[in-house]
Amino acid sequence: MTKLNDLYNDYGQSPWIDNIRLDWVKDGTLERLVSEGVRGVTSNPSIFAKTLATSSAYDELVVECGDIGPEMVFEKLAATVAAAKRLAGEVGRDNVMIKIPATKEGLPAIMEVLATGINVNVTLIFSLERYGEVITAWMEGLETALARRGHINAIASVASFFVSRVDVAVDPLLPEDDPRRGTTANAQVAGAYELYRRRMASDRALALLEAGAQVQRPLWASTSTKNPAYLDLLYVDAIVADETVNTMPDVTLAATLDHGDFTTSTLLTDDGIRAAAAKLDELPEDVSLEEVTAKLEVDGVAAFSSAYDDLLATVEKKMHETPPT
Repeated sequence: MTKLNDLYNDYGQSPWIDNIRLDWVKDGTLERLVSEGVRGVTSNPSIFAKTLATSSAYDELVVECGDIGPEMVFEKLAATVAAAKRLAGEVGRDNVMIKIPATKEGLPAIMEVLATGINVNVTLIFSLERYGEVITAWMEGLETALARRGHINAIASVASFFVSRVDVAVDPLLPEDDPRRGTTANAQVAGAYELYRRRMASDRALALLEAGAQVQRPLWASTSTKNPAYLDLLYVDAIVADETVNTMPDVTLAATLDHGDFTTSTLLTDDGIRAAAAKLDELPEDVSLEEVTAKLEVDGVAAFSSAYDDLLATVEKKMHETPPT
């Protein structure tokens, strides 16, 4: 048993890894990660673009796809490679989640995709207000799915709340050596978890759960520490909570396996959750968390869009390269 097994078995939090590579499937890395307790994987255009640009793992597949355009090649690589199909068959269930950004424009899409019975990872959530809207979209989607299909037990969803980037944005707005630095992100997580528990206990949610729905689990994303002065597991140990997910980059996952201490989480008791969330009220009046998170959302979508353009450019380049021998 590993610390990742303990995280799930004893605390109810699923550890995922925020990375995926085709060579991991071939060389046994993914199998090893699963044996160590990893229960899911996530990726995004930035991660996939880096893998394509720095690895030869996909080179032969890119060329084999032929001249069908870089976007179509990417879609083939991201969703229909033979190894992914084989793994899905062995698992015996449809556990792929489609990522949709939690922008105002994305909310109707989230609702409709869920209504069709497709699993959704709602991504790029930075504020409590937007998270509340995401939960509402989840409810509306499942209610529509239930009316259309008569069953909703197989529809899974997570709501990806981005963590460390909030401290990266807020810390420079606070005086140097201010004890509030490095606390805003986890305070928002506590507020999000508080909101999650309240909304899941509502009559509307309970009706869905009684009809067989799975809860839409909060997923803590961007959990690597960006400030080297902070503890390496600042955004792991302190935010362990039941019915949640933490998706970690490779280095953070390795550190969790090595020295994670989940007993220090502020989300294990009602009092701890309230106290952690209350730290948001300690921010100075001239620090607008609403403005900060709105900018983070815009910047996050722009970064994904830019990474996607870079990814397609890399795919197009590799399409015309000679495959390795």
